[in-house]
Amino acid sequence: MLGDQIKKYRKEKKMSQEELAIPLNVVRQTVSKWENNLSVPDAELLIRLAEVLEISVAELLGTDEQPRSESLSAETLAIELARLNEELAKQVQERSLSSRAEQKRNLILFFSMLSMLFALIIDNTIVSVLLTFACLLTAVIILYRNTALLTRTTTSVKKLGAVRITLQPFLILASLLSVL
Repeated sequence: MLGDQIKKYRKEKKMSQEELAIPLNVVRQTVSKWENNLSVPDAELLIRLAEVLEISVAELLGTDEQPRSESLSAETLAIELARLNEELAKQVQERSLSSRAEQKRNLILFFSMLSMLFALIIDNTIVSVLLTFACLLTAVIILYRNTALLTRTTTSVKKLGAVRITLQPFLILASLLSVL
């Protein structure tokens, strides 16, 4: 990605983010965002960035197809920046989906714990069992409706963690109900 290239060439020049930002008339945080692939510089800044780093735009973009002395045409540069922006948008969307999945898992956990608390406080066994059943049913429905979101945006390690976190209150509740 472009961010890795910027960081690589900046470090080769033994420049800090601040030192790179000054000739480009941007703040250090902007350079940090570029290096972390949170944003990309526009075409004009990309050209100035390549000049400051004393490399070609093609090298900066990681397309070493052209010799160093030649520069990318405006059309090629625009196409490459559009591709980078599209990749960035996909990454942002994946982060958003992952965040929403985590929020939903946390909501399930919160309501599970809350219903367990009510089930323990209430002396009536039937009401306790009904609360527990309602919580389980709600959790199953939410998980079922969000399975695609959960599995599409998380790694297998995170999936296992989410399953453990989601099932943990139910296992605790089941053990408590068996005591009752």
